[in-house]
Amino acid sequence: MLLLYKAYLIENAIEAACMTAGEKWIKFTIDYHENSYVLEIENTGQIDFELINILYEPGASTKDSVARGYGLHICKKILEKYHCIFARL
Repeated sequence: MLLLYKAYLIENAIEAACMTAGEKWIKFTIDYHENSYVLEIENTGQIDFELINILYEPGASTKDSVARGYGLHICKKILEKYHCIFARL
């Protein structure tokens, strides 16, 4: 299950970066901080400010297609099951 959430996040990061004009990049960082592992994913993708607070709701998506918008919601649920924190910065 934890591997599935990583696949969703990586796919989401790639798609967001590909939708950006100009230079495209994705940065993955894994760190150990205060007895916890921290995975950070950054990319050149842009998110409309109005979407930030609803991105983890089922069906919320920055993409214009049917049956999208469930990946981040599923990631959050998987991490909650394992008592992990899913945060956006």
